[in-house]
Amino acid sequence: MTATHQSTDFRVTHLDNGMRVLTSARPGDTVCAMLFVTAGSRYESRDNSGVAHMLEHLFFSGTALRPSLRAVASEIDSWGCRFNALTDHEYTAYYVHGAAEYAEPALELIGDLIQNAVLPPEDIERERKVVLAELRSRQDNQRQACRQLANLALYGDTPMGWDTVGFPDVLRRLDRGELMTFRQAIYQPARMIVSVAGPVSHDEIVSVVARTLGTMAKSADPVVRPKPAAYQPPVNLAEIRDSRLAHLCLAGPGPAYDQPEHEMMAARLMNSIFGKSMSSRLFTAIREDQGLCYVIRSTMDPGSDVGAFLTATSVGPDNATRLVESVSAEMVRFADDGPTPAEMAKAKAIVKGTSALDREDATALARLSAFELMHRGFVRSRAERDALADLVSESDVVAAARRYLDPANLRCALVGPASAIDQLSGSKCLPSDTWRVGG
Repeated sequence: MTATHQSTDFRVTHLDNGMRVLTSARPGDTVCAMLFVTAGSRYESRDNSGVAHMLEHLFFSGTALRPSLRAVASEIDSWGCRFNALTDHEYTAYYVHGAAEYAEPALELIGDLIQNAVLPPEDIERERKVVLAELRSRQDNQRQACRQLANLALYGDTPMGWDTVGFPDVLRRLDRGELMTFRQAIYQPARMIVSVAGPVSHDEIVSVVARTLGTMAKSADPVVRPKPAAYQPPVNLAEIRDSRLAHLCLAGPGPAYDQPEHEMMAARLMNSIFGKSMSSRLFTAIREDQGLCYVIRSTMDPGSDVGAFLTATSVGPDNATRLVESVSAEMVRFADDGPTPAEMAKAKAIVKGTSALDREDATALARLSAFELMHRGFVRSRAERDALADLVSESDVVAAARRYLDPANLRCALVGPASAIDQLSGSKCLPSDTWRVGG
């Protein structure tokens, strides 16, 4: 094994089988032990869509040592810890968060589940029902449905545009053979990061991981890579729902992790000024000055080679067009005029403060550190991240605004009453010939 010392706060060791062990030092009484795997839904096809998320569920179904979900949950509950997992487009994460003294047993348990989950047919049938219920729950949440529709509008009928839970028709027929094939191809040590955040000894954590997950054989197969992602031409998507509000998400191309860090930081500062906070331009112009909505936010959703810049809100159907036109106007104004010195100073404070707050919780720190290691190959300390923000100039932010705040690139996702869809379909701010309506 080889060790790479990233900083006084972060240390990384590469095990002989290709697995990386990352520790993120933070004071306190709690630890999060996480297994982070580049095994998200982006690695699926239409024929097996949902397999990554289904596997996430089934890894908790039991091993020879812990024969059921009840046995797994009972053991973790006996420690007073919390456990969960999540599947995203580009990764899946499994974690246990609790008192610091349970770091070792948590890692042993995760190692057992990932290597030794049995996946019996009866568990697959049970979890099939659970996952289908989860998908219906996501679809019933109108804001969540709108966000998913925005992905589809931006990336089209591709893995990046699909719901990470999968398609109902595929979920109803996925069999054990397909699950095991995906598991064998994707769950390789070289794709795994064990990320532990808290008051831990890096050497002790490495020793535990080497004894558990470090025994996994190094795969002889080539590392599976996803197909390059791309944006589809602008299209506006809508679903008719019986609702008093129209839920809107305006989506356009955003920054990606294959861009230089300096460009990503400039985009973060731009987003802070444009719509991240309650003193942002969007919140001030649309919520405070016009009273069009209760809350409005812009966010970035970067991936490895593509990304999204999103503006989301809920609005009365009669004000849908006015709101979209106001957002477009703020985009143009920012790209034309750029930020003021006061806005730059505030944005840098927001980015620095948000970064510190996001990493205050051990689970968030473990996930964000692993995410950074996955995409960048290293983890920045807080001082290094702050220094990156300080180097960004007003002209850098203007360049980001002109790249990402272009109304011509907007796709609108709308979930709500037909009246809002009819109104926006006739608006000049979103071409009427690019609307597709369902629901």
